[in-house]
Amino acid sequence: MTAIVAVHTPEGYIIAADGRQMHGASFDDETVKLFHSSGRNSKVAWGCFGAVGLPFSGLDSFDLAEVSIAASKQMEYREFSSLEEYAMEMATAVYAVLSIYCLKHSAIICCSEEVFPGLAFVGYVNGKAELAQVEIRHRCGEWLPPSVAPLLLRPSGLAIATGSEVVYRALEKAEMLRTPKSLEEGAELARSYIQTCIENNETCDECKGIGGRIHIAAVTPNGFEWKIKPLFAKD
Repeated sequence: MTAIVAVHTPEGYIIAADGRQMHGASFDDETVKLFHSSGRNSKVAWGCFGAVGLPFSGLDSFDLAEVSIAASKQMEYREFSSLEEYAMEMATAVYAVLSIYCLKHSAIICCSEEVFPGLAFVGYVNGKAELAQVEIRHRCGEWLPPSVAPLLLRPSGLAIATGSEVVYRALEKAEMLRTPKSLEEGAELARSYIQTCIENNETCDECKGIGGRIHIAAVTPNGFEWKIKPLFAKD
């Protein structure tokens, strides 16, 4: 399980993720799940969740992050009408690579729902603040074309791409979800939510696998900025 959330503030968006990726019985606590790009009329950050890697016997794994980064570089000189259009363009590229990869290796995918590949986006297209989410699912071993998934802002300004609803309801009941007035307050809201998921990863099924160091970034009309940068982030 992964925790990726977005927070809308008057100054811009916060996007945050936990740093844990499971490798069987072992894990990596500094996995980079957040990325960003700027285009002709867009400033976007996104988080990868679900099938961050799909290993097949004796073969290199499909890497959702690498494929999404490669797709974003092809989109830098294009203009988009909305963040949803940007998201679908990237997801379509991921879908094409994933389909070819599985066909090449004769791989039949039978994944449970929590490992469906997903991409959550925040940012600005034509100066407009937007958020979007896309997923790629499968049926009977065949990948289905990407589709838009809900990524709704809660009254507190928090949007959960993937994480625990149980934790959200507990924080809401405890009146700990205050609407942020700044990027700093938004970052603290995101950090508090993910940290609570981490603290409950042994007692709450929805939090299992969430862990590691929390990574946080901000996206404003002026661009992208790390608030808590992953140790192995390239920029």
